[in-house]
Amino acid sequence: MEYRFQRDYLGNPVAKLSSEHEALGRWLNDEVATNTGLIERLLAIISDLEARNKLEFQLEGHDFNITLTRDSAEASARLLETEMMDDFGEDMDYYDSESSGQCGLDDFKHLLLAWQDYIA
Repeated sequence: MEYRFQRDYLGNPVAKLSSEHEALGRWLNDEVATNTGLIERLLAIISDLEARNKLEFQLEGHDFNITLTRDSAEASARLLETEMMDDFGEDMDYYDSESSGQCGLDDFKHLLLAWQDYIA
């Protein structure tokens, strides 16, 4: 998974991820931002998943949900859960790829640690 961090014109941190992981970047920007407490909580949950103390964890956000399993992390836009998206059909497949993405749990952990270092 490729990513880079930068600052916007206001000095806010912004994560840019490769296109197949773009939803994870949007989740990081929109739902986590500079919330170090949330990062610590997620890292603790990842430790529980790695130790096989948990099977799965889900966190509902304002715009995105994140689901962590022992093997993977998936971010999905809450809009995808609405019936309205069913009305658009296949024409909106490109939108789905921007609004849902996943990676391995280990890659996700490294992303969170790198983000934590960047915003510190």
